[in-house]
Amino acid sequence: VAAVRVLSEELPGGNLPHADDLVRATRLLASLVLDGGEPTGKVRDRLTTAVREAHHRSAPDDEARRELERSYLRLAEQATTWQDRGRLVDLAHSVHPWSLL
Repeated sequence: VAAVRVLSEELPGGNLPHADDLVRATRLLASLVLDGGEPTGKVRDRLTTAVREAHHRSAPDDEARRELERSYLRLAEQATTWQDRGRLVDLAHSVHPWSLL
């Protein structure tokens, strides 16, 4: 878990993680046994969101925005208070990719 965090967090001096580091973090995350060995769960969802936030900061393309939006909505489903749920839904809406018709 610590290695995934280190690979995906902002570096000293405000430098964003490199794309290679984010790929390594994503692969490492997929290999971790979390949430009692279940393929999904609260710990994996929070860690996945952290990696996706880093990817979005580094390369805010539409796919990164969609993935981060899904992560925020998944966390909103797990929220235990309406305030947390509302904050996470607002975050999801703030990164939703928009298109002009």
